[in-house]
Amino acid sequence: MPTKAPPKQSPQESLTFPFVIFARKYAKSTTWTLKVKTPEHSHDATENIMAHPAFRQFSEQETSQIAQTSESLLLPRQIQAQLCSQRESDRPVIVQDIYNQVK
Repeated sequence: MPTKAPPKQSPQESLTFPFVIFARKYAKSTTWTLKVKTPEHSHDATENIMAHPAFRQFSEQETSQIAQTSESLLLPRQIQAQLCSQRESDRPVIVQDIYNQVK
């Protein structure tokens, strides 16, 4: 008597993760709700917070300055030098962030 083949699994079913995330988008807005089951981190904490783009966000004044200076054909590294000299905080200005802002 032939044996039955095991039922096929979708790619999501065949992977095992130490957590499950449920995501829900509300129809009347752009708001999402995320719920984590087994909320253990899947990686160690970042040693350098400056690696996170959210930490390096530009202020409204810096955003308008980037727009104005890029229109005057300054290179992003020149804009970076300007912003670094004017910034009062120790937050870094990364050239890639300026490229992303100009796009």
